[in-house]
Amino acid sequence: VYKRQDPTFIGTAVIPYQACDNGTPQACEDATLYLTSIPNCGALIAHVFLEGPFTSGPDTMSTYLNYYHLLPGQDPTESENLGAQVLGVPTPAGHPYFFSPWNYGGTEGDDYGDPTTNPQATKGYPPNVTDWILVSVRANDSLATSTIWKCAAIVKDDSTIEFPDDCGCLDLTVATKYYIVIEHRNHLPIMSTVLTPTNRALTFDFKQNQSWIWEPVPGTKVGFGQKAMGGGKYALYAANGDHNPGDSDRRDINSADDGVWVIDNGSRFLYKYGDYNLNADPNAADNGLWIQNNSKRTFINFEIND
Repeated sequence: VYKRQDPTFIGTAVIPYQACDNGTPQACEDATLYLTSIPNCGALIAHVFLEGPFTSGPDTMSTYLNYYHLLPGQDPTESENLGAQVLGVPTPAGHPYFFSPWNYGGTEGDDYGDPTTNPQATKGYPPNVTDWILVSVRANDSLATSTIWKCAAIVKDDSTIEFPDDCGCLDLTVATKYYIVIEHRNHLPIMSTVLTPTNRALTFDFKQNQSWIWEPVPGTKVGFGQKAMGGGKYALYAANGDHNPGDSDRRDINSADDGVWVIDNGSRFLYKYGDYNLNADPNAADNGLWIQNNSKRTFINFEIND
């Protein structure tokens, strides 16, 4: 009987052994047993809409950045749009959350794009991809220090979230409470209400359910979760393009976000933070989103100096 010595071991154990019969003379043969222990990873199933590119009625999001080949690692000269071919500037490969305040160093996105821009590219973006988001899971409580898992993912026009193969193992236990946090580079972050795993999966449909809103006193909600888009649909608030550390801009749509739009206004066919509706054309429509959402904030906990 083989007894695994290390219960945390993940990988393949090589066990040589000898099998013998009961004959006379006895015949034996050497053999090797390979036992592979794989992580018991849980699944994360979530759907989310971004207000900026959202269109009610068909309840879908635009994919202009993808169509113009402006997503990280893509080559605009390979777009079918002449304007993008001429004016487009390639966005560096990799997800857009390497920088402050996220400082997330995951390799998701390194192999996405067009080889002419990203020599490491082995995956083209599916045509229904809208943009990148950052997804994290917190365990036991909703504090940022309780984050146990994080991954950059692509969100599709129908709200589906697709996680690249690079995402690490999400280890879930039945009795633990969890929260899912979703961030986007120019939308207000959101968090799920408290969740428990079912069949080793965390599931939350943000597009159909309001997200977490702080209740300092039970029954008294302060701040905002998601924006009601009509028809029972919800989406992240747009126009949160400034994320400077230390001044709560990550959680607050304010004048600094309008300042981002002012800088980016008129810059066509670029991957810009001030492009709040994600159509590669920062203009008055994007400023209109800021006017609608100015002063909206969330009280989701993030690390100090976020």
